[in-house]
Amino acid sequence: MPFATATTPARLTSRSRSLTTVFGWNPGVLAYDLSFEQLREGTYSSRPRNKLIAQIFYDLEIIERYGSGIGRIDNACREAGLPLPKIEDQAGGFTVIFSKAPTGEVTPPVETPVTPPVETPVTPPVETPVGEYVRRLLVLLLQSGSLGNAEIREAFGLKDRRRLRETYIDPALGAGLVEMTIPNKPNSRLQKYRLTAKGRELLSEQPS
Repeated sequence: MPFATATTPARLTSRSRSLTTVFGWNPGVLAYDLSFEQLREGTYSSRPRNKLIAQIFYDLEIIERYGSGIGRIDNACREAGLPLPKIEDQAGGFTVIFSKAPTGEVTPPVETPVTPPVETPVTPPVETPVGEYVRRLLVLLLQSGSLGNAEIREAFGLKDRRRLRETYIDPALGAGLVEMTIPNKPNSRLQKYRLTAKGRELLSEQPS
């Protein structure tokens, strides 16, 4: 077994910069031509230098079993997930170097750039151009107020009621530019037509 002398004690130091701890530099050397490989592999027979001192340590339960120290150190490192310690010769003694578990490089998480949502431009609805016939009806109602079928035909010089309805009245009603004065009785003989607010707005936006 290695030993410390009275003038050169064993030392325990740490190396914080390299994140290693050096345990037990001992000025003693291995006895009986033992090698560190034999200590690691357990292929040797323990032979204490001083049997009396070794027995006292054993009786005081300071040691558990002769020649088991290195093996128990290795097993403790394995259980703790640590690398096995390095054992190195150093002028008249040796060191046992413990290292922290390898941590590996921490790769920062890749942040996916946040792309702002693409806003589709809002296109105002395309207004269907008002035909010339409908515009003429709107101008007539603006000038004359509410008018019935006969009055509108007379103003435009029309004799065909169907043509009046299909060319003037129905398109204007469908576009919401004119409205009936009696909407619940569309076929009433007293039915007349007048401009809506939409019809007035349209006329105000268009050149006369």
